[in-house]
Amino acid sequence: MRFLHMADLHLGFTHRGVEILPNIQGGVEGLMRRINEVTLSNMDRALDYAVDRGIDVILIAGDVFDDVRTSLIYQRRLAEFLERAVDNKINVYIVAGNHDVATREISRSSLAIFTRRISHYIRYFDIYPDPEKFYSEEFVGIDHGDASIIPLPYVVPYKDNETDWRKDTYQYLERQLKSAKGRYKVLLGHVQVDRVRFTRLFGKEEVEAMDPGVKILPEISTSELRLGEFDYAALGHIHVSQRIGEYPAYYSGSLNKLRFSESGDEKVFLDVELTDGSPRVEKVPVDTVNMHFFRIELDKYSSPGEVVEQVVKGVDRLEGAMVSLHISYWKPDLLGWIDEVRKGLRNVMIQGGGWALKIRTRFMGSKVDERRETSIESMEEALKKYIEGLLENRDQGFRRRVVETALKYLEEGRR
Repeated sequence: MRFLHMADLHLGFTHRGVEILPNIQGGVEGLMRRINEVTLSNMDRALDYAVDRGIDVILIAGDVFDDVRTSLIYQRRLAEFLERAVDNKINVYIVAGNHDVATREISRSSLAIFTRRISHYIRYFDIYPDPEKFYSEEFVGIDHGDASIIPLPYVVPYKDNETDWRKDTYQYLERQLKSAKGRYKVLLGHVQVDRVRFTRLFGKEEVEAMDPGVKILPEISTSELRLGEFDYAALGHIHVSQRIGEYPAYYSGSLNKLRFSESGDEKVFLDVELTDGSPRVEKVPVDTVNMHFFRIELDKYSSPGEVVEQVVKGVDRLEGAMVSLHISYWKPDLLGWIDEVRKGLRNVMIQGGGWALKIRTRFMGSKVDERRETSIESMEEALKKYIEGLLENRDQGFRRRVVETALKYLEEGRR
């Protein structure tokens, strides 16, 4: 059996908390269109690839939509993709991801319509609010050719006095494996295994710190997921393409660069062929948005212009660029550089056709006294000193009011 494996399309995704540059018309919605056009193009490319090579199965391991309330525009574009797949007699099997549903009480995504088997070429495996229903005998997989495809949609984590979702997942997979008739057993699941890399550049804690919107799912072990008993596990949720240990288990990764923590990741879909030995897995590269992430320590530079020059050197193409810059500094008087860096980088990106800019700053809060002992200075004290120095020629009452306003905004920004 040969099939394509992809996941984490996140149709309808957009960035919030970034400065959208004037090259993008329509603000947040305009940026959304640009990002999603790349993803949709990659979906079409995967479908063309399947048609050209006579591959009649595409597995999508969850998070088709970024949100259950995704615009009808992207629901229609997905329908067009599925319609073209049916026209070419290509089967598309999909499991729900955590982004495809809202809560345990559950708002269904538009994909739920395919649980009604409108077309025998399309099957969608939704999640259920009642674990007993999800793990019932009625929830069965698909036999396709010489393979049995066992679905594992996102499991809403729960725990009571007697059971929890990991134990029930293990037992559910045990029943499915026993009843599977195919020569090959394929798991199609949206889940977070305990042995994963979150990106090529960063670990779990760094991803959470960089992208506060990232929701880290509760993990399940490779033994609880019974990975050793499958001929292939097509997994979704983790956005970096990777194999899980020695198992024939793979995350295909997201089909586009979505968050800045993914800026260094290669994006692919997987061409998989099952054999009597190990499966043959080929990565097929796709196009991505032009995304870059930088960490800068201001104290190492002689001027704001040098910082801007260093960032621009690291951007291979300014057209369509999305840049995230994390700035840290130790000396309070460098606070004044940040606006100059922002203005300088913004102007260069606008002239070059850039899309979006995000700058986060962190005052490291350290100063070294004459005895070379390190003491901690709060952000509030650093801000007061900076304003006092900046407005030293103004009267004391005015300086005090500016400081109070600045501290108020600082506190609001921390919430």
